Amino acid sequence: MGGSEVYVIGYAFSMGLVNEIHTEVRAFGKHYWFEKYGAEQGSQYAPKEGFNLADEIYAGFTTSSQQDFENFIFSIRDDWTAEKYRLFNHNCRTYSNTLIEYLFPAPFSATNAKHYLLYQRAEAKVMETGLNLLGDWVNAYRERQNPQPSHGARCDGADSTRASGADNNQNQQPKSTSEWIEQGVQMFAAFTKPNKK
Repeated sequence: MGGSEVYVIGYAFSMGLVNEIHTEVRAFGKHYWFEKYGAEQGSQYAPKEGFNLADEIYAGFTTSSQQDFENFIFSIRDDWTAEKYRLFNHNCRTYSNTLIEYLFPAPFSATNAKHYLLYQRAEAKVMETGLNLLGDWVNAYRERQNPQPSHGARCDGADSTRASGADNNQNQQPKSTSEWIEQGVQMFAAFTKPNKK
C-alpha cells in the first residue's frame, strides 16, 4: 500500500526590499520543488544560502504510494521545465499546489496546506499586478517627457507607406514589466544553471 506524512515547507529569502517565500513539498522522505532550473527533488534538501525556514505546514497523511506519486511527477514533467518557469504564475507555489492536490484530492483535505499555498499564490499575483502598474506609470511618464514622432512621417517630407520590419516591431504591444522581469530571470537561469553530474 504505502502512504506518508506530507508537509508544505516555506523558505523566506530576500529580493532586495521585500522578502519572498519559496515553497516545496516534503513526502516519502524526500523534498520536491520547482525553480528556475525546473522541477527538482532530493532526499536531503539543504536550503540555499540566504533561504531560511519560515513555515512548515502539516498537510496530513496521504494514502498515495510513493511509486504512484513519482509516476504522477513523471507524467507532468513536460509542464514543469526550466523554460516554463514564470516568476509570478508558474513557480514553486503552483508546483507545490499541484503536488498537494494530487496527494489530497478530496476538497476538504489538507486545508491548512491548500490555504497557505493559495495565500502565497495570491501574494505573487498582487506583486505582479503592482509591478505592471508601476511599469505602466513609468512608461507613460517617459513617453510624456520624450514624445516620439509619428510612424508615418519622414524627415524629408515624403510619406512613408511601406512598413519595414522595424516598424512592424514597433507596432507590437510592449511587454509588461513582469514580462521583462520574467525574461531577465530566464536569461539569468540559462547562464547560471549548475552542471549536474
